[in-house]
Amino acid sequence: MSKKKIVFGVLAATLILSGCSGTVEAGVSKEPEPSPTTTAPEPEPEPEPYPAIDIPEPVITMPAEPGDILTGVDVFDGQGDPAIDDPYGESYFNERGNLVKEMGHWGAYKDYETDLNYFSMRVIKVDTNFQCPIEDPLPPSSGNYVAIWVEFKGGDVELVGEEREASILPGNVKIYDSAGNLIDTGRSTFGCITVGNQLIGDLRAGETELGIVVYDTTVTTGSVRIGFPDLESAWEWPF
Repeated sequence: MSKKKIVFGVLAATLILSGCSGTVEAGVSKEPEPSPTTTAPEPEPEPEPYPAIDIPEPVITMPAEPGDILTGVDVFDGQGDPAIDDPYGESYFNERGNLVKEMGHWGAYKDYETDLNYFSMRVIKVDTNFQCPIEDPLPPSSGNYVAIWVEFKGGDVELVGEEREASILPGNVKIYDSAGNLIDTGRSTFGCITVGNQLIGDLRAGETELGIVVYDTTVTTGSVRIGFPDLESAWEWPF
């Protein structure tokens, strides 16, 4: 092979290799092609909130006559109400430190300096074989239903003012058996009586609440205890 052909072959190879190095004629640099753009994924749409649920207020059906079984509770057989002649009656402290009252007589949390009451209450009647006056009542599981009629009165305005309230709940009313044991009566049997007859009182001065507490218990002889957590002593009404 001649020398010219060898030189030409080298030159051709150089041009071929130069074409692979990214240069072009006239010394102009070739811009690299842009890399394809990557499109970010669209964010997932926010889940729609659950629709609001409209919860209706509970409807409490009051009895036609709220005092239907609160009336006619004259346990004194026409002899008059002892609260008129002697509201508090004769009383004494028993071995439990409670003030014992006669049925129908009032007990009071009193301010002895002024002789005014913060509140007062009395047990009017106890029925140890109470029949629930509702449709298809559940039978008692312990033995029988014991119903307690309680009257609760707010304090005297001169002592507590017009706005201060006094409260009584079924939990303030308990039962001792004939041996003096405080019975675990559990919760009162609300389902045995209508709403209008239940004892739930938040009373201002001078207001009065009359209601019934019903317990499912075997006790038929004993005493009713009404007490409050802030007071050391309580009141008792034997039955």
